[in-house]
Amino acid sequence: MQGEDTRLPGLPRYVRINTLKLGAKAADRALLESGYRRAADAADAGKRSYHCDEDVPDLLVFKPKGKSDISRLPLVATGEVVVQQKASCFPALALAPPPGAVVIDGCAAPGNKTSHLAMLMENRGRVLAFDMNERRCALLRERMALKGASIVSARHASFLSAAPADPEYAGVTHVLLDPSCSSSGMSLDPITEPAALAELASNQRALLLHAMAFPGVTAIVYSTCSVNEAENEMVVAAVLQAQADAPPERRFRLVPALPAWHRRGHRCAAISGAARREEVAACCVRTLYPDDGTIGFFVARFEREAAAPPPPSDALLH
Repeated sequence: MQGEDTRLPGLPRYVRINTLKLGAKAADRALLESGYRRAADAADAGKRSYHCDEDVPDLLVFKPKGKSDISRLPLVATGEVVVQQKASCFPALALAPPPGAVVIDGCAAPGNKTSHLAMLMENRGRVLAFDMNERRCALLRERMALKGASIVSARHASFLSAAPADPEYAGVTHVLLDPSCSSSGMSLDPITEPAALAELASNQRALLLHAMAFPGVTAIVYSTCSVNEAENEMVVAAVLQAQADAPPERRFRLVPALPAWHRRGHRCAAISGAARREEVAACCVRTLYPDDGTIGFFVARFEREAAAPPPPSDALLH
């Protein structure tokens, strides 16, 4: 997703506390000084109040645009909080890299998910953040400095140009991919031209397969702000099929992303085989506008088959 602003009407506005610079109690005090009070829940919320999101840690919920003006908060200007849609927080939470990990963010700018990764990692380890646009990469560096995400190294390059066998990437264990997409989950004017959608899907598949070629990578999260099956479930199914005959040490499996989230993927008729359709639908995550109070979004998580599975968890996003 290329930004966090959306013209979809009626959505709450979300602010993520950047715990690299600020704690929850300090955020409450600063917001009170700015004229906002903390409400117990959405039912108690007024125009100048906010409440904690019930799913995403450190995420505060404000009234929709026009009823709250959070972009002018001093905490935003200092990088102590980040204006970020709820669904946009899902990819970093689904990847969940531990402190000390080496992570690639393959499509990083403008950097909200990148800084979220650094926050979850407690600024320990490394995040190698790629963006092929020079201006956007410069903006990424500025924003990481503002947010105190000191473990992020911005690379002005396409992730596809990074050689998996390069010793520099030998320690990489996690990859986050949020590539260019149709923006059909957040835009009133999404890309709809069939040839353009086909090109986007081709690039999305290429990025995923490239990530799977890095020998040390054990977990990959793929996300889009698209609602199109062609960019979501069909990309996932195509990638699984493309590496199905690889040896176990190179092969990736699809695993449930954020398993307690209520809305899963589509049973896509274009995917061959009932078992594969069910697997993709059960493992993937979707959000739906306006039902989920956020933009339309998609998340999938892959793990290397030879890697030890993570311990089970009953948590949704916390």
